[in-house]
Amino acid sequence: MVRLILVRLLESYFRHRWLYLLPIVIMIIAATVFTLTKEPLYLTEGVLHVNRDSLINSLTIDTNNSFSWQTPAEQKTTEINDLLKTDAFIRAIVSQTDLESEMSGGSETIKTVLTDVRDAVWVKPEGNDQLLISATYKDPNITHQLVNAIVDNYVNWQINVQVTESANAQEFFKDLTQEYKSDLEYAQQELDGYLLSHPEPERGSRPQIEQVQISRLESEVQMAADRYVSSIRNEELARLAIIQAENTIKQSYFLVDAPKIPTSPETSLRAIAANALLFVVVGVLISGVGIVGGALLDRSFRVPLDVNQLLNLPVLATVPDVSKAVAQERSLPVSERDGLTKFSNSENKQEKLRDPQPVS
Repeated sequence: MVRLILVRLLESYFRHRWLYLLPIVIMIIAATVFTLTKEPLYLTEGVLHVNRDSLINSLTIDTNNSFSWQTPAEQKTTEINDLLKTDAFIRAIVSQTDLESEMSGGSETIKTVLTDVRDAVWVKPEGNDQLLISATYKDPNITHQLVNAIVDNYVNWQINVQVTESANAQEFFKDLTQEYKSDLEYAQQELDGYLLSHPEPERGSRPQIEQVQISRLESEVQMAADRYVSSIRNEELARLAIIQAENTIKQSYFLVDAPKIPTSPETSLRAIAANALLFVVVGVLISGVGIVGGALLDRSFRVPLDVNQLLNLPVLATVPDVSKAVAQERSLPVSERDGLTKFSNSENKQEKLRDPQPVS
């Protein structure tokens, strides 16, 4: 059965071999045109170093050096790749490039720009503490801007993440300080008002009830003053935490190899070969589908093996292919063609004389 399948496939191919070779030829031409007309892309790369602990962080905070399966470079690569999936981060990157002028178009234009930028950049770890940030684009200046924008926006994102909590705390204590200041002023006014309305007697001491009331008012003033001083201290600590977080983040990231504006497009022989091979593979698949389809749809007997396998009958004789001989005969002049016809008729008469019995 396997032999029959192979024979049928070969017969289907050779019956229309030029037709089945046509998709492959067309795809090769398409691959050539695609390679020659493809717009050149420019590649820019930058290396970002990630410090494990900054100087300020090591002096002011007890770091918890917990074990992790990921290196700092792998952790930061994962963070950046996750951010690149968001439109907000991509939009911030575009705002620092010349592509910002295209963002004034419609929603489809904006979506196209964001998709192009997302496809044009990638990040991967280089060692334990370094990231390789790369970008390819048809404009060398935009390529350079994309790499710088990724670094700037990622550092700003890290600062915002670290600063948000401290900024919220500072705002909270700032509002609380105003409230405590009002409470202190009110308590001080209450004490001053009571002392003015109950002056100290010229002789003797104050009555016991006045002393108790004055002590209570003085305690309230002291409690209000303590809360006010404490809120001022906490607000100052929150403000220092913001400054510390900003300096810590800035010291944690250092651009070792700054991106440069490329002067020539990036041409990869491997990429060109891969694209050409893809076109050829598609052409081969189309031809293969045609060959298999032709073999499956053709139910006629093409070779003796069809009769043996499908009908389980022996083959007594085969009809020779005389199409080439007929074509040759038609191409001859009329005189030569008549001579061949007479010669053929005479041979037939001689055969009949040798074997006058009819063939059953």
